[in-house]
Amino acid sequence: MNRVCHTDTGLSYTGVALDRAGARRADAEWIHGLLDNADTRIVPVWRNRNLITGLGDAEGPRPVILTDRLARVAYGRGMITWHRNHQFCGRCGGPMESRHGGHLRCCIRTDCGHESYPRTDPAVIMVVEHIPEDDGPPQCLLGRQANWPEGSYSTLAGFVEPGESLEETVIREIAEEAGVCVQDVRYIASQPWPFPASIMLGFWARAESTEIRIDPNELEDAGWYTPEAVRTFGQWGSGGPGPNLPRKDSIARFLIERWLETVDG
Repeated sequence: MNRVCHTDTGLSYTGVALDRAGARRADAEWIHGLLDNADTRIVPVWRNRNLITGLGDAEGPRPVILTDRLARVAYGRGMITWHRNHQFCGRCGGPMESRHGGHLRCCIRTDCGHESYPRTDPAVIMVVEHIPEDDGPPQCLLGRQANWPEGSYSTLAGFVEPGESLEETVIREIAEEAGVCVQDVRYIASQPWPFPASIMLGFWARAESTEIRIDPNELEDAGWYTPEAVRTFGQWGSGGPGPNLPRKDSIARFLIERWLETVDG
């Protein structure tokens, strides 16, 4: 077994020393040996759902099985979703079969043989800060989508488009969703989010003004909140009318809490 190096940022779904065995995936005999091993554990996924508990409590979500391996549970769910969405070849339409321990799907037609590998969609998520010129308290921009639980607010986010840098995506998404122009875009941290297949890339950005022009197709509401106001927010999933913070396992919550620590400074 190879030694696995990793960086633990404290974010959920990260920091797991998981050996993905890239050099052995093509060894069918080794794969079958793992299935026959009494120490092998199977992570159940039912209708794209994992068995978890604690979504609304102070500790946050936890898997019922493999209780110390939330990142592995999420990894399994992401892989299952990818397999379900790639039953047929995107090139010729023929059926595809799983190979390399589930990390490759290959078209079975001999005149095609197209190979497909698991993909992750990059998305940016950002805490936007405005510092008033009159020495007032800093503010962060939070918004909510209409389909979220009542009262839930979060940082803005959006997917990276072809031919676009991450920093350009941050600037574009904030302008499109809230009509706010930003500068000084800085990378903070990343989090795999296999629900179903994303990598969330966390950023900080400085707003040039506080005027908000919401795109109603993107947001139901958005506003500027001082640290004092954010500290009065309820917990995600509490059932309260809000405003409520994002769920504890999300990088959105991480970015907000990091911002609060920074302004306390």
